[in-house]
Amino acid sequence: MNELDMIREQHLNNYKNAVLEIIKNNTNSLIDDDIMSLIKEPPLDSMDVIKSKILSVAKNKKIVVKTDEMNRVIELYRNSVMGQFSFFRKLRIDELSKNISSFSGEKDYEVIKITKKQFSDLNKKFNTHLKKSLSDFIEKLLICKLEQIFILELEQDQFREIHHELSKYFKSNYKKQLIENINFKMLVKDTTLINGVKEQGERYIFTKSHSRINQIENIV
Repeated sequence: MNELDMIREQHLNNYKNAVLEIIKNNTNSLIDDDIMSLIKEPPLDSMDVIKSKILSVAKNKKIVVKTDEMNRVIELYRNSVMGQFSFFRKLRIDELSKNISSFSGEKDYEVIKITKKQFSDLNKKFNTHLKKSLSDFIEKLLICKLEQIFILELEQDQFREIHHELSKYFKSNYKKQLIENINFKMLVKDTTLINGVKEQGERYIFTKSHSRINQIENIV
């Protein structure tokens, strides 16, 4: 391999590695910062929609809640949901970076692109997985655990009312709002990633046109 080929290959590899790093950093930030902030325990109890709803219903029914047990149930639910995002982290990085290794850069103005269709297909897969996982965890780790978080044994009719109200909230309003917030976070990060990869491509083309590669080719 001559000097020109070595310079060209190094420049290409630097570009591909930079795009891959952008994808990884964007995905990690999306999950660890944006999405996790919607699921993990808020800094203030007043911001905790799960606790607030349970306590509000209990107050209206004049029932005392086992705070420690409630916290344990909610923590288990949250940890289980957060654990699901390791699937999305790998899926997103793998799907968005699968064209990087095959990119040759042979054409003068050819760059790596991430399209809106890629995001559409990817996010559709994720949303299908997310909706099912949330439904399962809400049912098994929240709704099925409701009876054990109240101090007094409840009359059947009374518990049925509480169970119905909380079930309806968690399965509808809570779930819907959480998915909408997650999708909004994803949309913002998707747009940021498209722009970041585009800027990296422009930098690659500019450097390629003004680097030693071009100078040597002109001399030759």
